[in-house]
Amino acid sequence: MGQKEENVSGAVIPIGARSGSSPSERQVIADRFFRDGRLRQFPAKRKARVAVLLELATLFEPGRVYAEPEVNALLLRVHDDFASLRRELVDHGYVVRPSGEYRLATSLPARAPGELPEILGWEAAWFASHVQNR
Repeated sequence: MGQKEENVSGAVIPIGARSGSSPSERQVIADRFFRDGRLRQFPAKRKARVAVLLELATLFEPGRVYAEPEVNALLLRVHDDFASLRRELVDHGYVVRPSGEYRLATSLPARAPGELPEILGWEAAWFASHVQNR
């Protein structure tokens, strides 16, 4: 089982490997990039990148507003290049930044018709389990 990290609210969440009898393809891919709760490298391929970004998005508490220094501290625990991670989370629409404050998105971003079907499924499953069920 992977290391557990506390998010800013104090809730304990798993980073990297998770327990379970049949991990999803998304989780298996994400697990390849995490070791001891840290992101070893940021993937270049879109499919792996989305898997890692969805894993990182679980660091954020739904409904909570974060100042930029809080987001930086949260992501710094996972990888030294917190600014790139923050930018990727915003660019992919998983975290939004209205008025300079950050929060987890409350709806899925619109995607181009050419997006990989499994990515769309991963996003929908992640959103349902992490955002809507809280």
